[in-house]
Order: sequence, then C-alpha cells, then structure tokens
Amino acid sequence: MLTALPPELLYLVLGFLSFDDIIPLATACEQLKLLVDNYVRVHYSFHAAVYKQLMQFEQLNMHNESQTTMKTAAKLLRLICNIVEDVPKFEHRTVFTENLDILQNLVVNQVLHVSDSADKYADLCLKMRIIYLHTPEIRILHDPKYRRRSTKHPLAPFLPRDFTWIWRSHCEESKLFWAPQTLVPEFLLSKMHNSKLLQEREKRLRFARFFGRLFDVSSIYLEAHQNGTMDECIREALVAGDVESLYVFLTAARRDIDPDDMVMMVMQAGEQLWATLELAAELEEQFNPELVERRRSTGHGRIEHAPDWLLPTRYAVEDDSILRLK
Repeated sequence: MLTALPPELLYLVLGFLSFDDIIPLATACEQLKLLVDNYVRVHYSFHAAVYKQLMQFEQLNMHNESQTTMKTAAKLLRLICNIVEDVPKFEHRTVFTENLDILQNLVVNQVLHVSDSADKYADLCLKMRIIYLHTPEIRILHDPKYRRRSTKHPLAPFLPRDFTWIWRSHCEESKLFWAPQTLVPEFLLSKMHNSKLLQEREKRLRFARFFGRLFDVSSIYLEAHQNGTMDECIREALVAGDVESLYVFLTAARRDIDPDDMVMMVMQAGEQLWATLELAAELEEQFNPELVERRRSTGHGRIEHAPDWLLPTRYAVEDDSILRLK
C-alpha cells in the first residue's frame, strides 16, 4: 500500500512515525528504501548517524575488542560535540542533553531487541562514560560549571538513573505476565521458544544484565549516587517478586547477594508504610473533631498527637501578619 503512494503522501505518512518505526520500512521493502533514506537524512540526521555507527559496531569483528569499542565510543561522542559546537553557548547544555538522550534511547532499543547484545553495548556505554569524565573539552559543553557541580546529581552518559523507569516497567511486567508461569516445569519452558512470554523474559534478563553493568564505579564522582539508585532498584524487584532479573542484575553489577539484607529492606519499607498510615490517621483525627468525639465515645480514641512541625496550621500566614518583604 505504501509503495503505491506518491513521494509527497509517503513523506506525510512518515511524519506521523518515530525513527524506530521508520527504519524497519527501509529494510522490509526495497522499493521504499531510497525514499525513506532521503526522509531520514533530512528529518533525523543525528538519529541516522548514530544508528549507522551502532550497526557498524555490531558487525565489526571484535579482534581487538577494547580498542574497537573505544573508537566507536569516541565517534558517538564526537557526533554530539559537532552539533553542540555549532549552536550559541547558552544553548550548549540543552542541545547536548537532547542529543545524549537520543543516543541513549537508540542504544537501549538495540539492547532490548538484539540477542546477546547486553555485554557488548554495556562495554560501549562504559567507554563513553570514561571518555566523557576524562575529557574536559566534552564535559564543559554539557555543563560549563561541572568543576563546581555537586556530586548529588552528577552528569555523565548512561547513568543508571536514566534507565530506572525501564527497570520498574519490567518488574511490573514480570509481576503481571511471568508470575503465573513460575510453577511451569523446565521441560515445558523449553518448548515455549516462540511464545511471547519467553521472548519477554529474555528481553527482561538481557536488559537486567546491561543495566547491572552500568553500575560499574568508574569514578568517585558517581559512587554515592549509584549506591542509592541500586538500593531503589533492589527494592523494586523484591516488591514485584522478579528475583530472576534481580539475580542477573546483581551478578552483572558484581555485588554480593545477601538475602538477609534484602529481607530487611522489605521489612523496613513495610514499617515505614505502617508508620505513615498511623500518622495519617492521627492527622485525620487532629482536624476532624466529629471523628474524634465519635471514636472517644466508642472507646477507640487516640491520645497521642502529631508533632507541631507536621501540622499545616503552623505554617499558615494570617491576613494581618506583618511581612518584611512587603
């Protein structure tokens, strides 16, 4: 159907598609390849340049793997720098961030859809991070004040915090789709190679390995931030019950697997939840006199009250208050 459209209408249709949806058209239909390539070259020039480098990286014979990966990482960062250097200085950080997000999304998309790609792309991402952190000329394009920047929110390519949303979605998917099948014997699972269930499982485990590799501590600048993000991801997997992905994740990150510590994490989260619920009930009583009287009459009243610093009335500004700023 698309092959019968004139170029003008085809370009109009392509305008409603994302880059990830357009690329398969060029490979699926030889008649559309020239038109699609022209459209991508005009509207997705950076996407196309990154995608080309990634395809070449996948096809390379990794005879000297470390040097080959380092060269590809340097080329990808150079693509971003070439674009940023051509814009006004006050736009450097915005443009760098936008193009870095595109690069990260394209890499993760390849990890999710290409088999046995987790380690290869993880090495590439870590090389890019090392080049970035040890090249002031690149870092200053991303953040002119990076020398004074707090380590609370560090900036670098492929930080784990940028992919926690994928980890959360995968944990949720495992809870919805894989949990009912956990009692299926292994010999039956071997017959499910073409099923969507097994494909989703392989994709989650592949991302878990890639994601775990990103927690490599290549700089003290990143260490404290990564530890906090890892604890958050561990809790998410424990609550969802996705222990298979969690095991792959921790193994790839080279972290010790301590079940007792993980159980304590969940128990502490439960205690915090109960404390929050109790505090909510106390606040409800504090501001609902009718509820207080009703509970006292039935013998279920509470004596304790929330501390003053938690009460909204403490921070209310009266109309007759004298403000210095006026």
